[in-house]
Amino acid sequence: MKAAAEHLTPVLLELGGQNPAIVDETAAVDLYGADPKNNSDYSRVISPAAVKRLASLIDPSKVVSGGKFDESASYLDPTILYPVSWSDKVMEDEVFGPILPILTYSDLGKLLAKIKSLPKPLAGYVFSRNQRTIDQVLGSLSFGGGAVNQTNIFLWIEPMPYGGVGTSGREKK
Repeated sequence: MKAAAEHLTPVLLELGGQNPAIVDETAAVDLYGADPKNNSDYSRVISPAAVKRLASLIDPSKVVSGGKFDESASYLDPTILYPVSWSDKVMEDEVFGPILPILTYSDLGKLLAKIKSLPKPLAGYVFSRNQRTIDQVLGSLSFGGGAVNQTNIFLWIEPMPYGGVGTSGREKK
């Protein structure tokens, strides 16, 4: 940013980080239907190169749903991977695409401790109808923007503040 400012060069800073979505047994999650490629509500990946990068993160033996892609159309199915471990390639860096790696947990406290041991996420989500679970997640994790039982709501409401924390943004908390 400093170097760009010296030359009056416009820049776009990408906030990064992995964005946990914690889903418990009480959640109700909707999908894009049987044919997301032809669903007008389903967006595209930014470029063919981004599709290629995302596709390289997919372990075909772990695809539960989706996994199909078309680089020329900048398309990647909403893809669910299971079972995934913290050491899988898809967990090494931010995905920034429609891939949902599923890690299971039996102890929410241990899961939250693991997430807290990683760089602070840009966003965090919890899908639950259990208020105690929602409160525990929101009270334990630090992240830029987030939502309960939905994603990215902060991107569509213009006056809503949004930013990351730690290495995923500008604030340190």
